[in-house]
Amino acid sequence: MEQQCGQVNWAPFNPLPAAGAVALWTAQGWAHGADAVVYFRWRAATMAQEVMHSGLLRHNETPDRGYLEIKALEREGWTVAPVETKVALLHDYESLWIFDAQKHSSRLSYWTQTLTYYMALRSLGIDVDIVHPDSDLSSYRLIVAPAITLMTEARAKHFEAAAQHAQMVFGPRTAYRTQSGRTFEEGQFGPLTGLVGGQLENFDSLRPTLEVQIDAHSVNTWAECYTPTTANVKYSYSSGPLKDRPAVLEQGNVTTIGANSQTLILEILSAKPEAIGLTPMLMPEGVRTSSRAGKTLVMNFNEEAVSWFGKTLEGVSFSEL
Repeated sequence: MEQQCGQVNWAPFNPLPAAGAVALWTAQGWAHGADAVVYFRWRAATMAQEVMHSGLLRHNETPDRGYLEIKALEREGWTVAPVETKVALLHDYESLWIFDAQKHSSRLSYWTQTLTYYMALRSLGIDVDIVHPDSDLSSYRLIVAPAITLMTEARAKHFEAAAQHAQMVFGPRTAYRTQSGRTFEEGQFGPLTGLVGGQLENFDSLRPTLEVQIDAHSVNTWAECYTPTTANVKYSYSSGPLKDRPAVLEQGNVTTIGANSQTLILEILSAKPEAIGLTPMLMPEGVRTSSRAGKTLVMNFNEEAVSWFGKTLEGVSFSEL
């Protein structure tokens, strides 16, 4: 990866990062599991198309602000060690391709949906591994699959085995396609139907000005409802064309969410960590924590200082908890 160490030159706008940003990005990379952080560039280019791209050194080879911030990190004494977490978020490029090939909404994408769940987990102060759905899931106690659209018999069996020891959360459009891109003749979920405990009944692609409700939660962009077979109905729509129809199913360790609602997703996910022995702590906007090698870093990405648990976090900075 090429870690930015100052302003870049390729974006529509290329602002100078705030003081402390390069050190913060480096700390974040380390805390999330990076064994090395590689900066681009070493020295600012003196010719061709990158002359306005910053480097750790200026054109005259004197240290730029990014260099000084990174050098100051030497005193932190960080070591290379695994990030230990009980939580996995599943990511699959084939699901990305097939999801985005037919979005059915100009505001919806695989990344939009996946990041909604990722940001909710991170806002609860939880470390998260990003793993492929077919990888070994035996060490995780909470497995979140926001947009695993592509489903096979083998993957369904793999998920069934994981659900024996872990809480699982599925997002909209889960198991909608076969490996060849077909839908399942028996309907959404296909071989995953028994685990989910229901089938798709209908979906609604909401225009930008339209929202529906689930209790106090606003739903935008996408809403799908289910016909439960063996699952319990956790939430139902309270307005719109799907009013009174099930929006969230729960069966054993498995929760299936059909609505795009940040507050609903956060409410559901916030209850899961306690079930696996973790203590969620809702972070202020723009503040995140991450732990590695016996250290827990608190990172403030806001320009202004933030007070949290009696601790003052300076703007664009990090500190040890």
